[in-house]
Parts: sequence; structure tokens; C-alpha cells
Amino acid sequence: MKEKRRLIKDAVSWLWVAAVPALALLLSFLICSLLLKLYNADPVVAYTALFRGALVGKYNFSETIAIMIPLLLIALGIAVAQTGDNQNIGGEGQFHMGALGAAFVAIYLPANTPVLFSIPLLMATGALFGMAWILLPAVLKIKRGVSEIVMTVMMNEIGKGIVSCLLSNGMKDPNSPIHQTVEFGENWKLPTIIPDTKIHLGFVLALILTVILWVYLNKMTGGFEVKAVGQCKKAAQYAGMRVGKVALMTFLLSGALAGLAGACEVSGIYNRLIEGFSLGFGFTAIVISLLGKRNPLKIAIAAFCFAALITGANAMQRAVGTPATLASVIQAVTVFFWMISEFFVSQLRKKINLLKSMKSTQAIPSTSN
Repeated sequence: MKEKRRLIKDAVSWLWVAAVPALALLLSFLICSLLLKLYNADPVVAYTALFRGALVGKYNFSETIAIMIPLLLIALGIAVAQTGDNQNIGGEGQFHMGALGAAFVAIYLPANTPVLFSIPLLMATGALFGMAWILLPAVLKIKRGVSEIVMTVMMNEIGKGIVSCLLSNGMKDPNSPIHQTVEFGENWKLPTIIPDTKIHLGFVLALILTVILWVYLNKMTGGFEVKAVGQCKKAAQYAGMRVGKVALMTFLLSGALAGLAGACEVSGIYNRLIEGFSLGFGFTAIVISLLGKRNPLKIAIAAFCFAALITGANAMQRAVGTPATLASVIQAVTVFFWMISEFFVSQLRKKINLLKSMKSTQAIPSTSN
């Protein structure tokens, strides 16, 4: 009888683990429905437009994937830094610098450079520019203990300012009133995977890097060192790990991924560098990394959900005439309830583990001397 009760409790606890996130999403939709009512918008029409605008149709789905690519790459970089107990709030600046690096090689190198060389060079340059932009905050943090949060935030504005300055002067297309470069040559454009869509080679690259990072962090010695340093630097140092080297590596890898995202964006979507090309991906990716719990596979899911929400919210705005800021409010409300659900799920999992340990303890027969 006790065994049956314990099994029932286990089953109920697991049902709550699955139900709490669903309940969080339901509550967020209810709150957002009230907001839609304030604008005299029909919630059913609005949510239908949101779903269809994000996922239904080749064009809409490709828009979601196109937004997912930079979000995923930058969030992966932030997660790597966080795993090593470092913070990278400068993804937006590194994103801009990676795009600038890609624009340099695409504009000033020969247009007929073979694709086998041009595309890898484009990606590598973007990654190197992203690494270079995080190098100063990394060195100051490791050598002098300067807050990397403050430094990376400041580097965001500097990076965006440099791009804006160059697009207003030396790199500006003389035949265009818009602050943008000339169009890249065909050999410098990322090939599309599906014709007549925005799903380009960067999507495959992002997925491959997601799997590689998961394997690295969970199955390889280097990933174990990153986690060990992130959890306790003194213990890792006592074990013979080079804490400074590991920290520098996580910083550089984080910047490289953000720079790579910038290179993919300008060469896969715009085919030129345009002022204001970022939709705030560097800041949104911070939330995605937190929601993904530093797990690359979960981050990929969170990036897709956020991209769908961004694309769908824009379609909803067009369908029911809500203001553009409502899309940001919907994202904030959804994240708020999701984070609350994460807390309750973690508490339920602790309870489940406790019940399992009690069950295994009682199953061990007692022996007498």
C-alpha cells in the first residue's frame, strides 16, 4: 500500500513538472489578452495572427529562422562565458564589430574570390573582430579584477559608434542616401539553403556549433575545466588548472560567436552593412541564455521560441493594429511567468529526488551483526 502511494506521489510530481511551464504560458497569454482588450483588439484574432505570422508559410517560417540565427549564436557565446563564471553583456557591440569585419573583407577584397575561400574568410574575420572587441574587458577582468559587466556594456556603445561613423564617411555607398555600404559581390554572400527564403548557410553553422558546444561542455576535458573554474576557482587552481587561461578562452569564444553572428547577418540577410541593422539581438540573447540554463540544446529551443515570438508579434501588430511596444511587453510577461515556473519546477524536482532517495533507502534490507 505504501509503495502504491509513493508511486502515485511520484507520478503527480512529474505531472506538475510538465504542467507548471504550460500553466506559466497560459497565464502569460491571459495577461496579454487583457492588454489586447485595452486596445480593443480581439485576442483570438491577435494570437491567430501571431501563430500564423511566425510559423505558417515558407516566408513567415524563414523570417523566424533568420531571426533565430543571430539570437542563437550570441546566446551560445554568453552561455560559454557564464559557464566559466564570467559575464558578457557586450554581445551587441561584438555583433556590430563582427559585421564590420565581414564588410571589410567583402568590400575591399577581390569580388571574384572563389567561394571556397571567401565564405570561410568572411566567417573567420567576423569571429576575429568579435574576439578583438572583448579582449580588453577580458584582460582587465583577469589581470586587474575590473568588472567585465561594466566594460562590456560600455564597449557596446563604442562599437556601435564606430560602425555608425564609418558608414557615414569612409565606407558609405556614394550612390545611396542611406548610411550603408555598397552591396557585396555574389561570392561574398552566404548561399541560401532553401530558395526564395532567408534561411542561409548560417543556420546550418549555428546548429553545428550548438551540438559541438554541447559535446565540448558535457563530454570533453576542456568543458569540465570550464565548469570547474566557473563553480570554484580556488578548487580548480588547487587541482592544477590554469584558471586565467580558461577564463580568457571563454571570453574569446564568447566574443567570436557574437562576431560570427554579425558576419552571418550582413552576408546572409542584407548583403551589405547597414546602420541600425541590429534588432537588439545582443540584449535579447542574454535572456535566452538565462532561459536555456547554459545548456546549448535548450538555448537553441529558447532562441527559436523567441524568434517566433518576435516575428509573430510583428504580424499581430499588422493584423489588429496594436502598438509596436506591445510586442516587447508580451515577451517580458512571458519571460516573467516562465522564470517563476522554473523556480517551482526546480522545487518539485528536489522533492522527486528526495522521494526517490527515501524509496531506495527503504528498499535496502537491514542487516544485523
